[in-house]
Formats: sequence, structure tokens, C-alpha cells
Amino acid sequence: MKKRVWMIGIILIILIVIVIGGIYYKYVYPYSGNAPEITQEELECGTYYGQYNQKKPGTPDNWVHDGEGTMSATWHAPSNTNSPMDCNEEPPLIGGCAGVSLENLQECCENWASENDIIHIQCLGGWEIKDNQCSWKCETTEEEEFCGMNAASSCEDNNDCRTGGCCGELCHDTSLSPSMCVDCNWKDCYNASKYNLSCKCVEGQCIWN
Repeated sequence: MKKRVWMIGIILIILIVIVIGGIYYKYVYPYSGNAPEITQEELECGTYYGQYNQKKPGTPDNWVHDGEGTMSATWHAPSNTNSPMDCNEEPPLIGGCAGVSLENLQECCENWASENDIIHIQCLGGWEIKDNQCSWKCETTEEEEFCGMNAASSCEDNNDCRTGGCCGELCHDTSLSPSMCVDCNWKDCYNASKYNLSCKCVEGQCIWN
């Protein structure tokens, strides 16, 4: 008798969990992506780009979702035959960040990079949308000066000089190893071309000039 009661209790708990999970997946999870309010243009078009958890507030209850996990995932009216592209909507952002508000863009792109083992350049900065995909942008300041380094090695002409270091930040002669390491964390001020500099032989020494 006790065993039967335990079995019935376990079954009831499982059923409750399934019901609660179903309610969450249908009515709560679709809005967990913090997508912006649906626009009048999207309502008239009958569709918009977005993953399942990017359902926009104001979306009619009978709209359905297709293409989960793809760049062309959409929410749309059941009988809709339009594509968001047909209504001149911007194509989905590579990385599944379509419809994500600016305040949630950093988290969205970071998750996308993590899930796809994408490592951005190591510098202080943040995510932005460039060429329709998540792109890491390093912070720069107009006052920042070139921070490449000279090895103060001797030379006779420019052919005796070359760049080295993890980030190409060193200017030295050809006798030193090109993999000579100083700092393997990229800094935007290492970008010699940005400052119109090159590694040259000047007055018998290899220096940035």
C-alpha cells in the first residue's frame, strides 16, 4: 500500500513538472531574449527574424516559430508566406543575435563566441555589429601614442631590420629570433601602419621610423 502511494506521488510530481515546464516553454522562455517590442511594419509583414527565445512583446499569440538555431529563424503568422527580407527588414545577424537590443548585444555576442569557440583579439573593448555579424572592437583614444619597441640593434640598411614579438611590436635586426616575446596581449598602439611607421635602419640602428 505504501509503495503504491509513493508511486502515485512520484507520478504526480513528474506530471506537475511536465506541465510547469510546458507553460514556461510556451509563455515565458520565448520572451527571455529581451527582444524589443514588435513594430507595426512587422505586424503588417506578418513575420520577423528571431530565435525561439527572441519573441517580441506584442507578437500575436497564434504566431509560430520556424528555423530554430539557424540565421534565418523567424516568428511568423501561421498562413504567412512573406520573408522578412520581402518587407525590407535587415537580415539576421550572424551569431543568432537578430532582434537583440543594444543593451543585450554584449551578452548575446559573448555567448555566440563562446559556443562557437571564437576568440577575439585580446584588448580592452567591446562587441559591435560590423558587416552583419558580431565583431570585437578595441577601445582607442586619440591621445594614445605608438607603443612599439626598438631592440636598439645595429644595421647597415633596411634589409637588416625586421619586426618581431608576439604582436609585431618589436623592431630589431635579422640576427634576433622573430618569435622573441615581449607582450602577447595585443594593444592597438602596436599597429605601426596606423601611425605610418615602419621598421627601418636609421643611423645604424633598427628603429620604428
